[in-house]
This record gives sequence, structure tokens and C-alpha cells, in this order.
Amino acid sequence: MDLYNRILDCYMENVIKRLNTFVQSVQKHETFSAKVRTALKEGSFMETPPKIYYNLTELCNPQAAYWARIAPQIQESRKLKVKFGKGNRIHEKVERWLATFDNFLCNESILDGTLEGFEGIRGKVDCLLGDAIVEIKTKEELPSAENVVSLYPQDVEQIAFYSVMHPDKPKVNYMIFVKNQSPYELIVFKLTIKNLNKIGELLISRKILLDNALKEKDPSSLGKCRYKGSLCKFEEAKVCQCDKLDNLPSDINNFLEITYDEELSKKLKEVRDSEGDKETYSIWEILMPRKCFIKRNLQVEENFIKNEVKEDRRDLLKKAIKKLKMGLTNSEFMEVKKMNKDDRLSPYWNWLKIKDAKAPEGEIIPITLHVNLYSNKSTMESVDPYRLAELATVAASYGKRRGFVFIIYPNLNNQIQVFEVNFKEDREFYKVIKEVLNALDKVKTKEEIETLPVCPRYCNSKKDCPLNEECNSEERKGCLYYV
Repeated sequence: MDLYNRILDCYMENVIKRLNTFVQSVQKHETFSAKVRTALKEGSFMETPPKIYYNLTELCNPQAAYWARIAPQIQESRKLKVKFGKGNRIHEKVERWLATFDNFLCNESILDGTLEGFEGIRGKVDCLLGDAIVEIKTKEELPSAENVVSLYPQDVEQIAFYSVMHPDKPKVNYMIFVKNQSPYELIVFKLTIKNLNKIGELLISRKILLDNALKEKDPSSLGKCRYKGSLCKFEEAKVCQCDKLDNLPSDINNFLEITYDEELSKKLKEVRDSEGDKETYSIWEILMPRKCFIKRNLQVEENFIKNEVKEDRRDLLKKAIKKLKMGLTNSEFMEVKKMNKDDRLSPYWNWLKIKDAKAPEGEIIPITLHVNLYSNKSTMESVDPYRLAELATVAASYGKRRGFVFIIYPNLNNQIQVFEVNFKEDREFYKVIKEVLNALDKVKTKEEIETLPVCPRYCNSKKDCPLNEECNSEERKGCLYYV
């Protein structure tokens, strides 16, 4: 029994700590650091500290955007969090299906409207298929080509606005609507843009409308919230006056054509049927498996406040790295995607093809991007264990033995530091990931929680985790056990 307990104690140690044991060396890489610093200085995107801007989705539903800024203290109810969490997981499934297509290019890429004449507006597209923007929406009921604008005007406006904000101004794009329960019925629409100028004018007018409402502290001109009756936390909190308002007018339908895309719908359904209802997990869920359990099985979404400085500076870092011209071609990305040893791990997107003394012909290497908000210069001398474990997860899963961590420090004058990380040749390396994936698949109840590795202690510093009692009572060894 003593041997069993020692083995259990070893396994119970948090995954981050275990993966860090496979790190062979971490060294600052001045060549890459200098190249990224130069790219930042030369780029037109490096102007001033982060400004207040609108996310494009706010301009598709300005009534909710108004209240989000006037009453930021209002949080989603548990019911809404569960609904959003379920939608996010279905979204991930569909994205995984799309990633099997040969012309799949990227996921969640930022569009900065300021660079295209739309000052102070930013958005994030779901993914690209070739030159076409693709947006994924989960719904309780699927629309038709005839009623999609009347049912979901905010979704149609969103992809139309993306079209004018994208540098290539793609005129053919796609919307995928998926029912929010298994077997995930779906339909794909093709949106053909007929008048980019009019769509651009509508986007600018929407921004002016929201600017004025916030300035006057009067949302009456913004129309009824487009999520009234289903997904609106402000309606739940009874702070808005949408009952007295008309629908927000929109003539977006005059500037585009929407048709059912039978071919793409059929192709996506074939992938869906071949994949089944298989779960996939993100790197974060691998490193925090009990947090994953909370989200998926207890359906509790913990509060997370987005940091705009982090979002902005991470975007700057991505743009600077892109200027290095080391990105993968589409065929190279498709090849590296096949290296994933377990398709339960969500596809990883951040790779560079690096030619250096270790790989003169070029080697495809994983990278991670991090925004460090500390102002102490000593933090520039090392990489925190979480970032190393994040990179180690990718390295183990794709059979890689080195990677790079790119870090920007907003509170140290946007300084840049790049670290090269080398990993040990160890057959146990990948087993750590596989063990966690297997455990996540099996654990369905609180009573089984101790079979999942613990989270790091700092994840429960306020001792308010929903699993606090289950993990740390009755001789259970949870995060608070490891001091």
C-alpha cells in the first residue's frame, strides 16, 4: 500500500511540474529577440499604448455594447455561462472538422480595422478556407437562406463587416450554423458581397451611433438588443429598457446575397459523421485537468476578465513575428498537423519554419506567445513553468525536441525576449499527456476527481474554486495539499 501511495503522490503532482522535468535547457535567443524588436520598431502598428476600441461584435449589437461599458459589474448567470460554454465546445468541434480541409488556413485571427480605414475597430475571424472568411454559430434552431437575416442580423452583419475590414476584401465568405446538441445538425451559407462600400459606410455609421450614445449616456437610438429573450445578461439584470425600443434598423441584406451551399454542407457533415461525438481538449485543459472537469462536467464557468493590454500586446507580438517571414505554407501546416499523436488534443496553430545552425535546411518548430505584465527586469531572465509546460505539451504531442517562447513586456517599454527551449529524449515524455487525456475521458463525477492530477496551488489562491471541498477534504490531496 505504501508503494501505491507513493505512485499516486507522483501522479497527483500537477501536470505543469511533471512536464517541466523534461526540459533540458532554456536559453535566451538574442538573434530572434533582436529581429522581433526591429520588426516592432519598423512596423506601422507600433504607435502608442493600447487605445480604447470597439470589438466588431459590439457594433453588431450596440445596445448590449452600451450596457457592457456602462455596467461592467453585471455578470452572466450560471445558466448563461453554461449555455456559452456549451456553444464554445461545439464551436471547437466544428473548427476541428474544418481543419481537415486542404484549404483550411488559420483560426481566430485578428483584423485591425485601423489599418484599413476603420479607426478604433478590431475583430477576430473564426477561420479561413482559402481566401474566404468562415464564421461558426451555434443555435437552438437552424435558419434558412430566406430568414437568416431576420433571425440573426448580428451574425450576417459580423461577417459582412469582416469582409470590408480584411485587407483582401474577400467577396465570397461562409457562415456555418450548428444546432447546439448532438448529432449537431448543420447548414452552410455562402455570402456573396455585392457592395463593399455600402457595408463599410454602415460599419462607420454604427460606430458613430455607439460613440454618441455613450457620450450622451442615452442608449435609446441603439435599438433593441438582438439577444433579447435568449442570451442577454442585461435583460436578466433588468437594467435595460429594450421593451420600449424598436429593432435596430439594418439594410445589410441589400448589399449581399445569401445562398445555401450544398457542397460545403455535405462535406462538413461527412467529416462530422466520421468524427463522431469525440471530445477534444485544449492545452490549458491538459495542464489544468480539474478545471477542465469543472467546466465540462459541472458546467461551471469561472469568472474571467479579459485584459485589453494583454490582448493588444499579444496581437503586436504576432504581427512582429509574422514580419520575420518564417510562417508555414498551407501544405506544411497540413503535414505538421498529421504529426499530432492523439487527435483528442486540439490542433496547435503556432509554428515557425526556422533555418539555423541546428537545422540548416529548415525545421518546423512550435512557438508560444506570452505577455508578461511584471515591471521587474529580473522577470526577463527566465520563463515561468506554465509557459514551459505549454510548450512541452506541444513538443511531446508532435514529437518535437525544441521550441521557442516569445515574450513581450508592456511595462518594461515593450521589451522583447525570446527563449529557446530544448527537451530531453525520454519515452515517458508523451505518456504524461496521454495519461491526462485518458483520465479526462474517464472522470465524470466528483467522487472520481482524485484520479485527475491536481491544479497548481496558485489556481486556488482565494480558496474559492468550485471543487475546493472535494479536492481538499477527507484526506484528499488537492491543490492546497501541495505547499
